[in-house]
Amino acid sequence: MRTVAPIALARMAQGLGHTAGTDALALRSTSYRNLYDPAQRFLVGRHRDGTFAQLPRAEAWQDFFAEGDAWQYLWYAPHDLDGLAALLGGRATLLTRLDEMFELSMNARRTPLPEVYYWHGNEPDIHAPWIPSAFDDFAAASRYVDWVRSHRYTAGPNGIPGNDDAGTMSAWYVFAALGMFPLAGTDDWLLAAPSVTDAEVTLSGTATLHVSAPAAGTGALTARSVRWGEETLAHPRMTQAQVATGGHLTFDQGR
Repeated sequence: MRTVAPIALARMAQGLGHTAGTDALALRSTSYRNLYDPAQRFLVGRHRDGTFAQLPRAEAWQDFFAEGDAWQYLWYAPHDLDGLAALLGGRATLLTRLDEMFELSMNARRTPLPEVYYWHGNEPDIHAPWIPSAFDDFAAASRYVDWVRSHRYTAGPNGIPGNDDAGTMSAWYVFAALGMFPLAGTDDWLLAAPSVTDAEVTLSGTATLHVSAPAAGTGALTARSVRWGEETLAHPRMTQAQVATGGHLTFDQGR
């Protein structure tokens, strides 16, 4: 189920000019598609004879998942969201399934670890709140991100919702406050409504990223427009090349 590492290695090798094995690694990164069972509508393990294992329920841990369940691993293809959408039956179906998971999470009584449905304390699905922006649904992404910010972080002793592996949980919150998130295995940054009205981030060299969101914190989670400098972005996402050069990102939000 670990499919992000091969595509990251493939793109690193390509960038360094080491093309041998690049195609094989890229192909391996799509191997998760072989684990999708249309009958159960989840990624699940397969037996030696090729048949799919049967899930007692989607939120049950199984040996073929690493610290997670079927809901949490369904989204573990951040580098291939278009491929995942096609696998699930199209973009609309993917977004409906994603909304189903977050509705279940928002309405469920929070359990001791491991959490069911969306589990922010572990890595396989922490990009899931941002997925709608990959398909131009800024409002849905903003709603999910805002819910995680508000319900999985506090200022108390247990304020971080899991092991802060190499700063992962803390970094997620900082990205969410800024309204932008790097998508693993890609050069994309997905956008959602930030929680800070104004911030500056010093990048490498002399570059600075300036984020402005006058309506942040007011409950405004839709976007009238998102601007990069003077340019209105056509989609709620940016590239690593844009972010790395620095500039001014402005969120004009409404309800």
